[in-house]
Amino acid sequence: MRLTAPDTLPPALGWLYHRSPDLLPPDHGRGLPLVVWPFFGLVDWGLGCPWDLEERVGGPLLRHALEAVGNGPWVRVLPPWRFACRSEEPVRFTLPPGDLRAIILSVGRCLAAHGPLRLLLFTTHPWNLPLLKAAALDLRAATGLAAEVLDTSALGASLHPGDSAGRRRWLQLAAALDCPEPGPASRPASPENRPGRPGRFPAPEPLRLEESWSAAAAAGRTLLAELAGQLARRLEEAAARPRPPAVTALPATSLPPPMPSAGHAGPIPIPDLDPPLQPGPFPGESGGRLPPATEVLLPLAAIEQHGPHLPCGTDAFFVLAVTRAALARTKRSFCLLPPLLYGKSTEHRGFAGTLDLGTEGLDACIQAAAAEAKALGAARFTVVNAHGGNSAVVEYNLRELQPRLGLETRLLRAFEPEAVAGLPGADIDFHAGARETALLLALAPGLVQRDFLPAPNLSTDAATIAATAWMAADFGDSGVIGDPARATPEAGRLLFESATASLAARLA
Repeated sequence: MRLTAPDTLPPALGWLYHRSPDLLPPDHGRGLPLVVWPFFGLVDWGLGCPWDLEERVGGPLLRHALEAVGNGPWVRVLPPWRFACRSEEPVRFTLPPGDLRAIILSVGRCLAAHGPLRLLLFTTHPWNLPLLKAAALDLRAATGLAAEVLDTSALGASLHPGDSAGRRRWLQLAAALDCPEPGPASRPASPENRPGRPGRFPAPEPLRLEESWSAAAAAGRTLLAELAGQLARRLEEAAARPRPPAVTALPATSLPPPMPSAGHAGPIPIPDLDPPLQPGPFPGESGGRLPPATEVLLPLAAIEQHGPHLPCGTDAFFVLAVTRAALARTKRSFCLLPPLLYGKSTEHRGFAGTLDLGTEGLDACIQAAAAEAKALGAARFTVVNAHGGNSAVVEYNLRELQPRLGLETRLLRAFEPEAVAGLPGADIDFHAGARETALLLALAPGLVQRDFLPAPNLSTDAATIAATAWMAADFGDSGVIGDPARATPEAGRLLFESATASLAARLA
C-alpha cells in the first residue's frame, strides 16, 4: 500500500508533497522563487500516438530540465493542467477560453498571496499559447504577480499542424521515451485544414517518420538532452530575472489575508510511488466511440493547506491511491479521464498552499468532462471525489447535466461515511485531523511531520459544518479541524482498506 504518483515530475519539487510552511523557502540564494505550472492537452495530432502524447513527452522533458538545474528549493512545480483551450475537433477535454482564463486567474491569485514569486506557465499545446499569454498579463495587472509563458515551440519542438519539422521531432522524442510505435494514420487530413493565423485544423495532416522507430529513438535521446538543456537554461534565466516594478493590483481586496506559518522542516523524504494512473483506454480514432455501456471515471481532489503537519496534496494522494486500489478489485472495464487534482477550496483561502479553482472554475471543469464523456459515447459519467468542498458544486452540476446531455451521472465519495465510522475522533474529524493524518501515516509516513502536530481543535461539530458558510480560519490559525494526535498507522490501514472495499463495491 503506497501513494500513486500524480504525474511524472520530480516529487522533491512538487507542490503536492510539501507542507504549507515549506513551499517557498525565503532564502534560496537566487531571485524570486519560481513556480512552474505545466499545461498539457489530450489530442490526436495525426501522428498515430496516444492522445496523451503531450504529457508523455512534456513531463519527462520538464523533469530532465529540473534535474539539470539541481532540483533546488527555489523552484516548485504544480500538478499539470490537462484541460486545453477549446479549439478544433481533435482536441479533447477542453474548456471555453473565458473559463480557462478565469481558472488561471483564480489559481494565480492564490499564488500571489504567498508573497513575491515568479510564475512560469509551461505548455506543449499550441492552442493554449495565446490564451496563456493574455492570462499572464491579466494576472500581472490584477495581482502584481510576475508571470511569463514558455512553450515547446520556443525550444524547436512544436506540435502545430503547420510545422512538420517540429512534429517530426515530437515523434523522435516519443520513440526515445518508449511510447508505443505509431499505428496506421488515425484518419486522413481534412480538406478544411487551413494554414495561417489562427488557421484551422479539424484533422491534422498525418505524419510518418522515414527512419525506423529504433533509429528515431536514438535520435530522440540526443534531442531530449538538447531540449532539456535549453529548458533548464530558460528556467534559470526566469528565476534570476529581477523583480518587476510594483503595479497597482486591481482589485486588491480580492487577495487572501496574511497566512500563518509553522517553521521549515527541511527536505522531504521521497516516498515509494506507484506510477501515475494511465488515462483511457480511449477510442483509436478522434471521432471514435467507446464500447457500449462504458462508464467514464473522473477522480477529483483539491490542493490546499492541511495543517502544519500534512502536505498540500493530501486529498490528491488519497483519491489516486483509493481509485487505483478499487479499480484493481473490479472486473468491469472503465474509461479513466485524467485526474482533476485542483478543486474548490474557497474555505481554505488565506492558508499557504491552497490553490482554489473557485465555484465557476469547477463548474466549467465538471461540465467539460461530462460533455467529453458524452462525446465518447459513455453510458455513465462518474466523479470519484476526495474533497468535501467540491461536493455541492459537483452535485448540482451532475443533476443539471443528466437531462441536458441525456447521460447518467453519479457522485461517489472516496471515503464514504461508513468507511470512516469507528475511527477515533471521527465525529469531529473534518480537516487534517485523525482520519487524514492516519491515512497518510499508512501510505507515506515520511510526509507526516510529527514535530509540527498542532493542538486538537474540537470546537465544532457536524451540524455546525453543515449549516454554516464556514471558513477554516473561523476555527483557528492551524487550519486543522479535529485531533491529528489520535491518528495511528494501524487506523490508517484499516480506513484505507474499508474505503477501497466500499468504492470497489459501488463501482462493481
